[in-house]
Amino acid sequence: MVRAHLWQRQLKSGKYQTMQDLCDANKVTAKYVQLILRFNFLAPKLKEAILLGRQPRHMKLADLMQNIPSLWHEQGELFGCEVV
Repeated sequence: MVRAHLWQRQLKSGKYQTMQDLCDANKVTAKYVQLILRFNFLAPKLKEAILLGRQPRHMKLADLMQNIPSLWHEQGELFGCEVV
């Protein structure tokens, strides 16, 4: 989660001109960066729960690496928690 925010901020600030520059600097693939950047679009309450270790017990990192709905209420339905 922290890495997602950091990379988003670095891209926005111009520290890295392209995603490929970010990938090269961090020695990761573009696919991995894309997966991590998705965390920026999680519902704020869901992010907070994850950071505090209060996410639903059945939620795993592998779940977050899948195609997550962009609508927050759909994320809540998917993970069985209140996000709005």
